[in-house]
Amino acid sequence: MFSRRFVVLASFLNIFVLISMGASKCDPSQSLEGSRVITILGTNDIHGGVEPAAKEDENENDDIPGKQKGGMAIFGGIVNAIKQGLKNKYGDQAGVLLVDAGDQFQGTLISNINEGQLVFQAMNEIGYDAVVTGNHDFDFGPLGWLEDQVTPDSKDKNPRGALERVAAQASFPLLSGNTFLKNSIRDLKGNSVEVAGFGCKPLDDHAVIDWSKARRPDILHAYKIKTVSDLRVAMIGLDNMSTPSTTTAANVSDLCFRDEVESYLQIRDELEGKADLFVLVIHNGNTNKTFEISNIVRKIVKSGKNRVLDAVVSGHTHFVRNDVVEGIPVIQSGSGGTKFGRIDLVVDVKAQKITDSHAWAGVVMHFDDCVESAKDICKVQGGHGEPKKVFYEDVEVAPLESIAKLIESERKNIASIAERKLGIAVGDIKGNRVDESALGDSLSDLFRELSSADIAFLNTGGLRAPIKKGDVLYEDLFKVLPFANQGVILSPMTTKSLLAILKRSIQSCGDYGSLMQSGLRVTFTRDCVSNAGVDHKAKLVKVTTLSGEVIFDAESGAQSQRTFNVATLDFLAAGGSGYTGFAGTPITKTLGILREIMVAQLLSQPKTFSDQIDDRLKNLGPK
Repeated sequence: MFSRRFVVLASFLNIFVLISMGASKCDPSQSLEGSRVITILGTNDIHGGVEPAAKEDENENDDIPGKQKGGMAIFGGIVNAIKQGLKNKYGDQAGVLLVDAGDQFQGTLISNINEGQLVFQAMNEIGYDAVVTGNHDFDFGPLGWLEDQVTPDSKDKNPRGALERVAAQASFPLLSGNTFLKNSIRDLKGNSVEVAGFGCKPLDDHAVIDWSKARRPDILHAYKIKTVSDLRVAMIGLDNMSTPSTTTAANVSDLCFRDEVESYLQIRDELEGKADLFVLVIHNGNTNKTFEISNIVRKIVKSGKNRVLDAVVSGHTHFVRNDVVEGIPVIQSGSGGTKFGRIDLVVDVKAQKITDSHAWAGVVMHFDDCVESAKDICKVQGGHGEPKKVFYEDVEVAPLESIAKLIESERKNIASIAERKLGIAVGDIKGNRVDESALGDSLSDLFRELSSADIAFLNTGGLRAPIKKGDVLYEDLFKVLPFANQGVILSPMTTKSLLAILKRSIQSCGDYGSLMQSGLRVTFTRDCVSNAGVDHKAKLVKVTTLSGEVIFDAESGAQSQRTFNVATLDFLAAGGSGYTGFAGTPITKTLGILREIMVAQLLSQPKTFSDQIDDRLKNLGPK
C-alpha cells in the first residue's frame, strides 16, 4: 500500500526531465532509479466524434483555432507514440493505461446509424483498457437505429439490445459499479426492496439494503485490475446517478444508479490488498460554476480510509477541467473526440509512495501543431516551407490507417442519407443552454408548425450543435438533433402545469438545460451572476400568447384558466431533465421521431433558417 504526496509542478522540473524533455536516450534500467511511471490517458464524451472536426469548427478551449483536429485515427496515433516513446526511454519501468469516462456514442450520423459499432471498432483498434457507460450510452435502446425504445412494433424487444451488441464486440470491459438491476435489491432478511432509479434509494425509508446480494447487468463490471510496470492498477468505473432522467427512461426502468461515493467506497473495500493504485473513471464532472466531482472526491478522501484514491478521469459536463482535489489529480477533456487528458503518477516502489504527479486536460489533437498547454509533452518539427510533424515522447504521430479505412467505408454507406438538402441558413444558427437562441427559436417554431399545437417545447440539452451558414443538409440537422426522441402532443395542459414547467425552465443557470418554446412570450427575472447552476428565486413576470392573450401577470395577479395542446418530446413528457410538470398531462398523439418528421416537411418545403432571436424569452434581471 502506497502513501501519497501530490505535487503540482509549476515548471515541471524534476521527474519530467526524465519523461519527456531529454533528447538523449537514457538507460532504462537506470533512468527511474527504483521508481515507476504510470501514465493514464483519458477521453470522455466522445459522442460519436470518430472523424476529425472541420477546420472552421473553432472551440473556446483551443489555443490554435482553425486547424484540423481530433478524430479517432489521430488519437490512436498519439496513443501509440506515447506508449512507444515511454518504452524507448524507460523500458518496463513505465506503462500506459487508456480509459474513457462515458458517452462514447450519440451525436454524429456516422456513429448513430450503426448504433455505436463504428466507435467501438475504433476503440478496439486504439487499445482501450476500460470504458465507463454514460447516460447517453443507453439512448439507442433496441436494435434498429431509428428506434430508441421498445414499442409493440419493435423486432427487438430488448431495451438495451444495441448496447449489449457493442459490448459483445468490445475488446475491453464496460464499467459501471453503481448500476444495479432493481429486481436484485434485497434487504438484510433477503426480502425484495423497491427502489427509485435515482440513487437506488428504498421507497420504504426503514428498509436496509444488503448490497452483497445486488447484481449488475451482465455487460457491466465494477472494476478492472491491470498490472502495469509491476504495479496492480484498479480502474473503478461509475455512471452518473442521474442517468434515469438523462436518457430514455424506458431503457433503464429496470435499473437503479447508486450514490457514487457509497458505491466507490464499497468497491474500494472489496479491492483492499488486491491493487496498488486506484483510478476512478466516472461519468460526472465539474463545470466552471458547479463542482460535483470535486465534492465526490472530497467525500471519498475524507471517508477515513487510508489512501483510498490516486487519480480521477471524469466526464459528462463537456468542460475542460484540470483540478486537484484533496491532493488527487482530476481531469476532464471537453467533448466530441477532439481532446484527451493525461495523468502521470511517479511511484517510488521501495518507499511505497507516489512521489510526484502531473496532469494535462483538454489536450487538443492537432494534426500539425501542439497547443501551448501541452508543449512539455508535444513537439513539432518542420515549418518554414517544410511539412510539420507532431511528436509525443519523441515519437512521430502517425494516424491509424485501419481506423481511417473503417471511417471511409462507413462514410460511403451513408452518403445518400447524409447529403439530402433541407434548406439554407442565412448565418451561423447557434444554440444556448440557458438563454433564448436562434437555433431554439427556429426549431421550436418548426415543431409547432408541423404539430399544429398551441405551444411547442424543446429542451436545450437536446440541441447538440449549431447550424453553419449555407446549405443545410440532413447530416447538419442530425448533429443538432441526434436523439431518436418522439414528438408527442399532450392535451389538455392546464395553465397551472404550464406555469410550473416555465418556472423550472427559467430557474436554470446551467445545471440543467432550459426549455425553448414557440407560441408564447415570457418575461421573467433571473440572476445567474450570483447563482451557480440554479436560481431558485427566479420569477415569472408575464406570460402571453403570440396574439397578446394574458396567461399570467405577476403585477395584476391575473392567471388564465384555459388549457392548451402542447407539442414536446416523449423524453420530456416522461419527466426527462427533471421536467416532471409534463407528466400530469396525457399524451393524445405520437407524431414520430422529431428529426425525421421535420426532415419529411423540409424535403418538400425547404426552410430558410434565421440567425436572429425575437425576445420571446426575456430576462429582466442580471444576465
